[in-house]
Amino acid sequence: MQNYQAVKNMTKEEKEKYYDNYYKEKETNKEKLKEDLRKGYDSDFIICFDLDYNKYMDNKEKKSLISQLALCYCLNKHNKTKISFYFTNINHEMIIDLSKNNGNKWYVHYNESPFYLIEELVKKNKEFIYLSPDAMDDLEDVSEDKIYIIGGLVDRQVIKNRSMIKIGRAHV
Repeated sequence: MQNYQAVKNMTKEEKEKYYDNYYKEKETNKEKLKEDLRKGYDSDFIICFDLDYNKYMDNKEKKSLISQLALCYCLNKHNKTKISFYFTNINHEMIIDLSKNNGNKWYVHYNESPFYLIEELVKKNKEFIYLSPDAMDDLEDVSEDKIYIIGGLVDRQVIKNRSMIKIGRAHV
């Protein structure tokens, strides 16, 4: 309200200058955010989203997953330390669904392979930590010298140990 009153009482020239500065500052902030996200793309702090669970979800659950991925990406914009996101085991259908939500514009690594077969991740020589709601231990802290994997699964009917079974198959 206070800003409105200040602008309301300005001359035409003052208003033009005010709005010109306002939009320049807004554009500068937008470019800085993009640059930060580009830096995050190559960050050593890595989270992989294992999107191999697509076959277990109905359309409503898939939409919910995409919303959750978008939220993670949005939250990363505001993190002081940017995180490098990898969408692994991604299929064509998921890529299309993500692009409908501007996911094709995100600074994210897309890979059709499982995380443990992605050469650039394996070369980092870091421990893979697969997070599961069925895990025996709680995650107490995070570290840049580990790679965290989150199963991209929204299952409204909750099938116990689904990710634990997968972890056993992956030998992580």
